[in-house]
Amino acid sequence: MCLKERKLGVTKPRLREKGGGEVAIPAYEAVQENGMSQRMLDVLMRGISTRQYAEVLPEMASTCGVSKSTVSREAAEAGEAALKELVERRFEGIDLLVIYIDGMQFGEHHGISAVGVDRAGHKHVLGMQQGATENAAAVEDLLGQLVARGVDSKAKRDCANWPTGWSRNRRRQRTVCGEGLEECFTINRLGIPPSLHRCLATTNLIESPQSGVRMRTRRVCRWRDAAMVQRWAAASFLAIEKNFRRIMGWKDLWQLETILGRKVSDQAAVQQEAA
Repeated sequence: MCLKERKLGVTKPRLREKGGGEVAIPAYEAVQENGMSQRMLDVLMRGISTRQYAEVLPEMASTCGVSKSTVSREAAEAGEAALKELVERRFEGIDLLVIYIDGMQFGEHHGISAVGVDRAGHKHVLGMQQGATENAAAVEDLLGQLVARGVDSKAKRDCANWPTGWSRNRRRQRTVCGEGLEECFTINRLGIPPSLHRCLATTNLIESPQSGVRMRTRRVCRWRDAAMVQRWAAASFLAIEKNFRRIMGWKDLWQLETILGRKVSDQAAVQQEAA
């Protein structure tokens, strides 16, 4: 049976039908339903290598099934579940005002990720895609996936005109992000309130969770393939997202909504929702 991050051998009675066949014992089946795979992955993301995993367990668990191959297999299983959760998220009920897209490198592999901000200032990890931010086709594909999962299609239309040689997002309509002199002029030209400048004039909002991903994957010495990268990145992003807080100046996002041409039928209701 499983006890958090380890397996322990137990003696249990066996029940059989008269005519043959094993009878399941409900209590035993219940202890088999566990989150050991996720727990193993959590431990690995905290810096414990697969070789050292057994050393962090109590000595009493000398018979535990925690070999290097077992830990790797269980962690991969948990990573697959995290990736499935992330790529199947739906966004119909989330009204996004801001989308940030930026790239990361894992060994020889490149990937891009997207983080969005809704009208109440909450941040959401939206998705991931293989490729670099300099690759317009990869970014376009990621945006297409987000639209297919419920993100307003206007975001994709606006992003379609972005230049192909980007390293930061530069579109100024539905998606507002990026950093540098040009973006600062844009923010001032649009009259965006100063309380939102720190959020919209830099890429700190997406670089912060990406930094967390790097910290959780720093002990990985060899990235076998892109699938391994996606599993680890997805699990890391979901763990980091649990600690997300609202952006600074979120109470003024209704002004950004108005600037972007969004219909605000009842401004008071929007402010009340944000509060």
